[in-house]
Amino acid sequence: MRGRGFSVLQWRGFFAHVTAVYSPGNVESDYTETVFITGPLLEIKDFKSEKPMIYPNPSNGVMNVKAKNLEVIMIYDSSGKKIRELKANSHIDLSGISKGIYFIKLISDDGVFVDKIILE
Repeated sequence: MRGRGFSVLQWRGFFAHVTAVYSPGNVESDYTETVFITGPLLEIKDFKSEKPMIYPNPSNGVMNVKAKNLEVIMIYDSSGKKIRELKANSHIDLSGISKGIYFIKLISDDGVFVDKIILE
């Protein structure tokens, strides 16, 4: 059965990556668990399968970046001023930057992802 951008699949399974989101503030946990789910499900054609991950966060400045087809990493201070531009890498060292709250922008083939990082 098809219609309106999705189809119903019966008796197949899929893996789901589950993480907790805590309120207030919608803070996402760093812990992710993968579970296998069976039974009827919906297939969405334009679903993006994986959100980039930056960990540990908060950090002492040494961080890991997990993102597909990563091209550029940019670091901004809280006023929006770009303070670093880094080549795509799964391991970054920001230990030379003062402690505080920053924003990290990941640019990849899949688009742009921005998140808050805390350096302690």
